[in-house]
Amino acid sequence: MKSRIIYIVGGVLALAVVIGVSVLTSYLVGGRGATANAVNNAVPAHAEITSENTIMLNEFVTNLADQRQYVKVTMHLVLTRAKDKEQVEKAVPRIRDAVVQLLNTKKSMEVTGSAEANKQLKADVLKTLNDLLGANTVREVLITDIVVQF
Repeated sequence: MKSRIIYIVGGVLALAVVIGVSVLTSYLVGGRGATANAVNNAVPAHAEITSENTIMLNEFVTNLADQRQYVKVTMHLVLTRAKDKEQVEKAVPRIRDAVVQLLNTKKSMEVTGSAEANKQLKADVLKTLNDLLGANTVREVLITDIVVQF
């Protein structure tokens, strides 16, 4: 009877070890572990917004590529590193110029036509500013107000 119990306990332990090794291997090699590691090492989609890493750009009012149409936009820039804030603040005139030049190339439907148009505008501004300031200086562009005059 004792030998049967020892065999049963040994079998259960062996099974637990096999299952544990299988789960651990699949987790670390190709399953959720690889995804979890990639997510942990990736930069989050949205940065924390603080006064140390955010710059508000004054309202832009400029013409669009459509004739006689104007856009009014207010934006905030979320910086990747708070230590870059002083450098970016010094570059605000160049930033405003770059954004105005970009907006002048857009038609009204490219600015406020849809949620996708809004996302594309943010992406275009982000690329323009990072090209101007250096890669990954600006983490996110927040459009807090936008009005198009038709």
